[in-house]
Amino acid sequence: MGAQPSPAASERIAVLERGSKLLVMDRFTGRSVFAPTTSRQVLRLLGTDEDRLPPEVAGVRRKLKAELANYGIGGPLPARSDTLNTLILKLTNACNYACTYCYDYEPEETATTLELDIAISSVTEALESCSKGLQIVFHGGEPFLVFNHIKKIVLAGENVAGRLGKQLIFAGQTNLSRLSAETISFSREHAIHWGFSLDGPTRENDVFRVLRSGGGTHDRFEKALAEFPEFVRGCSAMATITSANYDNLLGISRYFQAVGLRGWDWSLFQPIGRGRSHSQLYFEIDRLIDSWNELFDAVVDGEFDGFAVSPIIKYVDNFINGPGRNMCMRKGCGAGRDLLSISSDGQIEACDCIDPHGPMSNLGNTKLVTLTRAHNSDTAKLIRSRDVEKGVCGTCIWLAVCGGTCLARAQTLDGICEDECQLSLNAFDRISSHLSESTRLSDYLNGCYGSRN
Repeated sequence: MGAQPSPAASERIAVLERGSKLLVMDRFTGRSVFAPTTSRQVLRLLGTDEDRLPPEVAGVRRKLKAELANYGIGGPLPARSDTLNTLILKLTNACNYACTYCYDYEPEETATTLELDIAISSVTEALESCSKGLQIVFHGGEPFLVFNHIKKIVLAGENVAGRLGKQLIFAGQTNLSRLSAETISFSREHAIHWGFSLDGPTRENDVFRVLRSGGGTHDRFEKALAEFPEFVRGCSAMATITSANYDNLLGISRYFQAVGLRGWDWSLFQPIGRGRSHSQLYFEIDRLIDSWNELFDAVVDGEFDGFAVSPIIKYVDNFINGPGRNMCMRKGCGAGRDLLSISSDGQIEACDCIDPHGPMSNLGNTKLVTLTRAHNSDTAKLIRSRDVEKGVCGTCIWLAVCGGTCLARAQTLDGICEDECQLSLNAFDRISSHLSESTRLSDYLNGCYGSRN
């Protein structure tokens, strides 16, 4: 796909007062620069077409546009690729935990395992269709329950990637309860980067992250950390935010830092799967924002230097470097675009977070259609047509760096998730205000690149 047509400057360049400076941001590329408040009048020239201005004023406008272009503001929009580069394999829907909020468990399901030949043929097709390289994400259920499948998929995938001359990266998400010397050795040998799920200290974690008996699971993490400390500390932690932990983000961050992890990330509770019937899981957005602000202040104060606090970093990174690295925080998210997910029964989804009972689910089944056909399906095309600018995002300065919130969490195709919107508005307000006066956040971000999730 080639470069997109460039919208008028009046539609895409926004100006916001930040203390003693003006933030000038391109709402379509996410690139920005701080300017002195004395440039307010000249910036207004961007809202008038050049051919309607006197020659000498038009020259000033041209010079201004050239200066802004040096910062990536204005001009042609970068080309966007819809080529698949990430494939999630839900190897099994079985799990030895029974987390109350599990978004991947539906009561009508029976235990299934993704057929090995389907998994391998899907990886092969994805490698053949991707442009440069592919990331495979092993998921579940608990993928370590079928680790023999993982070994065969990895070895087959590496052979195909080598033949095609393409890069292949492996990652996965686990609960760490099934680690062994053998699985760790294989993971290291083939550079599989594992993330693990944990909701913080025992008090927060064991409320909803439980066994079928109702007992907590934090002791399983402690056992894994004691037996395989180097491996566990090399993994990425992911906390699901619910009513049990939403008001203690600072405490969670301190806990993960204290046990020697590199950093941590979060995922907000989503009311699908097992969580559909548990209203007690919901958090209060105002208190969550207060908790995020407390964590933000600690990051600014230097408490977490060298420790990747991704609930802060993902916003800071998008603001400073522009969207792209995080496919969930860009206009035109990865769902059905550069990402596809295959469930344990072979069903193809645009994203594994999309409600399987909703209208944007089911792009086809691997037993009947290819990945290419699923990617070109009417449902996938509908998902890619999402246009959040039809609503409040149409005039928001943070459009590019926010992305219009998660498609899977929005109530409608072109709608937004209100909770995520409120979080983003607060985050980018705090970040832009701080960066207008200090390089502290950019220094923190640079210091975490070597250890970020």
